[in-house]
Amino acid sequence: MKEQLRVANPPPKPLMIWDGECHFCRRWIERWREITAGEVEYAPYQEIADRFPEIPREQFQRSVVYIDKSGQVFVAAEAVYRSLRCRSSKKYLGRYSSISS
Repeated sequence: MKEQLRVANPPPKPLMIWDGECHFCRRWIERWREITAGEVEYAPYQEIADRFPEIPREQFQRSVVYIDKSGQVFVAAEAVYRSLRCRSSKKYLGRYSSISS
Protein backbone atom coordinates (compact mmCIF):
# COMPACT_ATOMS: atom_id res chain seq x y z
CA MET A 1 0.00 0.00 0.00
CA LYS A 2 1.26 3.44 -0.90
CA GLU A 3 2.04 5.88 1.92
CA GLN A 4 -0.28 8.90 2.18
CA LEU A 5 1.33 12.01 0.70
CA ARG A 6 1.43 15.13 2.90
CA VAL A 7 2.58 18.68 2.33
CA ALA A 8 4.79 20.51 4.81
CA ASN A 9 2.78 23.74 4.71
CA PRO A 10 -0.92 22.87 4.58
CA PRO A 11 -3.42 25.49 3.47
CA PRO A 12 -5.58 27.16 6.15
CA LYS A 13 -8.67 25.94 4.29
CA PRO A 14 -9.08 22.76 2.20
CA LEU A 15 -7.73 23.39 -1.29
CA MET A 16 -8.65 21.84 -4.63
CA ILE A 17 -5.98 22.34 -7.28
CA TRP A 18 -6.93 21.90 -10.91
CA ASP A 19 -5.68 22.48 -14.47
CA GLY A 20 -6.56 26.08 -15.28
CA GLU A 21 -6.14 25.44 -19.01
CA CYS A 22 -8.69 22.60 -19.09
CA HIS A 23 -12.17 23.79 -20.09
CA PHE A 24 -13.75 20.55 -18.87
CA CYS A 25 -12.05 21.07 -15.48
CA ARG A 26 -13.17 24.69 -15.33
CA ARG A 27 -16.84 23.72 -15.74
CA TRP A 28 -16.65 21.14 -12.96
CA ILE A 29 -14.76 23.48 -10.66
CA GLU A 30 -17.49 26.09 -11.11
CA ARG A 31 -20.08 23.50 -10.11
CA TRP A 32 -18.09 22.22 -7.12
CA ARG A 33 -17.43 25.77 -5.96
CA GLU A 34 -21.20 26.30 -5.71
CA ILE A 35 -21.72 22.99 -3.93
CA THR A 36 -19.01 23.57 -1.33
CA ALA A 37 -20.18 27.15 -0.72
CA GLY A 38 -16.90 28.69 0.43
CA GLU A 39 -15.72 25.70 2.50
CA VAL A 40 -13.05 24.79 -0.08
CA GLU A 41 -10.62 27.06 -1.92
CA TYR A 42 -9.91 26.41 -5.60
CA ALA A 43 -6.77 27.31 -7.53
CA PRO A 44 -5.23 26.36 -10.87
CA TYR A 45 -1.98 24.46 -10.51
CA GLN A 46 -0.32 26.90 -12.88
CA GLU A 47 -0.61 29.55 -10.15
CA ILE A 48 -0.04 27.50 -6.99
CA ALA A 49 2.01 24.36 -7.71
CA ASP A 50 5.26 25.98 -6.52
CA ARG A 51 3.79 26.26 -2.99
CA PHE A 52 3.64 22.46 -2.78
CA PRO A 53 6.96 21.02 -4.01
CA GLU A 54 6.10 17.63 -2.44
CA ILE A 55 3.55 17.07 -5.21
CA PRO A 56 5.07 16.29 -8.62
CA ARG A 57 3.99 18.67 -11.38
CA GLU A 58 2.99 15.60 -13.41
CA GLN A 59 0.35 14.81 -10.80
CA PHE A 60 -1.22 18.24 -11.24
CA GLN A 61 -1.26 17.63 -15.00
CA ARG A 62 -2.98 14.22 -14.58
CA SER A 63 -5.82 15.02 -12.19
CA VAL A 64 -7.27 17.34 -9.59
CA VAL A 65 -5.43 17.42 -6.28
CA TYR A 66 -7.11 18.08 -2.93
CA ILE A 67 -5.13 19.12 0.14
CA ASP A 68 -6.93 19.10 3.46
CA LYS A 69 -6.12 21.35 6.43
CA SER A 70 -3.87 18.70 7.98
CA GLY A 71 -1.76 18.55 4.80
CA GLN A 72 -2.99 15.20 3.50
CA VAL A 73 -3.10 14.99 -0.29
CA PHE A 74 -5.75 13.19 -2.31
CA VAL A 75 -5.96 12.90 -6.09
CA ALA A 76 -8.49 12.19 -8.83
CA ALA A 77 -11.87 10.77 -7.70
CA GLU A 78 -10.80 10.63 -4.05
CA ALA A 79 -9.95 14.37 -4.26
CA VAL A 80 -13.43 15.15 -5.57
CA TYR A 81 -15.11 13.00 -2.92
CA ARG A 82 -13.09 14.59 -0.10
CA SER A 83 -13.85 18.11 -1.31
CA LEU A 84 -17.58 17.45 -1.63
CA ARG A 85 -17.65 16.10 1.93
CA CYS A 86 -17.09 19.72 3.02
CA ARG A 87 -20.65 20.55 2.00
CA SER A 88 -23.04 20.95 4.93
CA SER A 89 -25.61 18.59 3.39
CA LYS A 90 -24.06 15.18 2.77
CA LYS A 91 -27.16 13.21 1.84
CA TYR A 92 -26.15 13.02 -1.84
CA LEU A 93 -22.95 11.21 -0.79
CA GLY A 94 -24.87 8.41 0.94
CA ARG A 95 -24.07 5.89 -1.79
CA TYR A 96 -20.37 6.48 -1.28
CA SER A 97 -20.25 6.17 2.48
CA SER A 98 -18.28 2.93 2.16
CA ILE A 99 -15.27 4.91 0.92
CA SER A 100 -12.75 5.21 3.73
CA SER A 101 -12.49 8.48 5.59
